[in-house]
Amino acid sequence: MELAGWGLVGLFALALVLLVLQRLRGRPVPLVLIIMLAVFTLGVGTVVNFVNRGEDYTAWERLVWSSLEPEQIPALVADGKTVVVSVTAKWCAICRKNDAEVLHRESVVEALEGSHIVLMQAEMSEPHPIADRYLRQQGAIGIPFTKIYTPTHPAGIAMPRELNMKAFIGALNAN
Repeated sequence: MELAGWGLVGLFALALVLLVLQRLRGRPVPLVLIIMLAVFTLGVGTVVNFVNRGEDYTAWERLVWSSLEPEQIPALVADGKTVVVSVTAKWCAICRKNDAEVLHRESVVEALEGSHIVLMQAEMSEPHPIADRYLRQQGAIGIPFTKIYTPTHPAGIAMPRELNMKAFIGALNAN
């Protein structure tokens, strides 16, 4: 796929060069056409570069989230584990944004795959009494809700509703 993308960019660049040569030879090639093709080639090149920058966008599929069991968190943290709790829903736009911008990013997935990490999630697209009780106990006003418990922060570090890589990785490494 990467080769096809760069091949397309090369084809546009070749067409651009040919049009410029035709214009230099006195052919009536509109300047606006050359400018538009140059901008289009640059745009396609930028997209191809972004898509092929090497990140595995399916890495998140490797993560294994267990069901939210708040009563297990203190014992896990006492054992030296870091517990990541995520309360989310399929219909929640901010939740999907958090997934795309943080939780599904390859570098975050690799950090979450550590042997000392325990992932707990509650999916609230359907009624979820355990998650409701947990959110009330945490004083949360709704979802998304993400909290990271570490041995040095056994009460947990509540994440902002809209996650960002720096805060998330910082809390994950707060040991």
